Formats: sequence, structure tokens, C-alpha cells
Amino acid sequence: FHLAFRKSNQISVSSPILRTQLQNYIDERRAEEPGSEWSAPEVYLRQWTDARYLHSYYPDEGDDAHYQLTSESQRVLGWIDALRQRSLIVT
Repeated sequence: FHLAFRKSNQISVSSPILRTQLQNYIDERRAEEPGSEWSAPEVYLRQWTDARYLHSYYPDEGDDAHYQLTSESQRVLGWIDALRQRSLIVT
């Protein structure tokens, strides 16, 4: 979610682009962890939509679905960003 939405400052990502980004991520993880089990990108997108991490919709123009982070997912990513920005002071 961070790479697809936050880092690129996107509100909505088309299904083909998100599937490609997810497949690239899966391929990188497989290379780092040979023998690891991963599902197809479509499986993850369906699970994340069913779990309401993502909202899918069809825009007026085009035939491809688009995905958008739900407000809850946006809040979680904001919380993670805030944690990353904190510095730890140890005395």
C-alpha cells in the first residue's frame, strides 16, 4: 500500500498497474526467499477488498477497475508514517 498509494501520492490506482506492482513485489520476495509460498496478485487484491482495506470501483472512463485505500487503511498508514518520523532518545 505504501509503494502503490503513499509513495506515489496516488488516491486511486488502476487494476493493471496495481497488479503489476504487486507482481513485481512478489517476484522480489521470491528471489529473496526461495521456496516461499505466494499467491497471485488477484488473490491478494480480492482478499484486501473483502477485508475492506481497499475499495474497488469502475470509473466512468475505461473498463478497468480502480482501487482506492479505505479511510481506515489511510489512517493506519498515517500512523505508521508518524512512527517512522519519531526519534528515540535514550539516556
